[in-house]
Amino acid sequence: MKEIEITMQLLENLDTAKQKLANFNFVGEEKIMDTYFYDPNKFSSMPTKDKELGECLRLRSKNQKIYVSYTIDKYDEEGNWLYAQHFETEVPNVQAALSQFNQANLKEMMTIRKIRNHFTNGNYEIFIENVEALGNFIEIEKIINDDRDILALKKEMKEFAGTLNIQMSDVLKTGKPEMMLKKLKADINACKKKEELNNVTSEINSIKSKICMSIVEKQKKAEADAKIAEQNSKKETVETEDIFSEMCTEVNTSDEEDLNIF
Repeated sequence: MKEIEITMQLLENLDTAKQKLANFNFVGEEKIMDTYFYDPNKFSSMPTKDKELGECLRLRSKNQKIYVSYTIDKYDEEGNWLYAQHFETEVPNVQAALSQFNQANLKEMMTIRKIRNHFTNGNYEIFIENVEALGNFIEIEKIINDDRDILALKKEMKEFAGTLNIQMSDVLKTGKPEMMLKKLKADINACKKKEELNNVTSEINSIKSKICMSIVEKQKKAEADAKIAEQNSKKETVETEDIFSEMCTEVNTSDEEDLNIF
């Protein structure tokens, strides 16, 4: 299943935008809470340096129903998001899912809460939504199961959006999870005291895990380079930087100092 969508920032009042969709079939209001998880031992499940998610595990609560989905995002050669491939199943309750996640040592990355109004015209699903901490959006979505031209389909969806007479931004090049991660990054860098980091600890944990994996990769490469040099009987001494000791050295930071982990 491929989820093709375009998302735009809503540039007019939420209620006014909903009124302009009165001629479409109103499916209903959906209260959604999405919690994203990552595997600290799987590099691809964590955000890239540009705060993109290639893969993610999501626990969704929507109108009293619970869903677990694994999503793989597909990008073009220029790094632009194309579509998401979803593998989703309904589960009996949140506790059942969290128990499995804990057994697999999965860690919480972030939570996104939103209220969205769902409309349809039989061809596209249209969502007018308010996302906590991010603002209002309009999203047009189509689910397909074939290999049609994604870019051509997105062009058609953009043309359809232009007929709605709703004030909106250009099509955004990033999804709401990525927007939230970038906001969390900005929140982290804006902190002046250690206590202010309490609200963004999940993002910090994700970054720490990724740094540790990067350290291990560098250390392995350094050791491999040294081994090759030894095998080639080079006379010069190959020094390997002890990056672990540097990272593990405790740094005392006063509460008044700026904290910028990036």
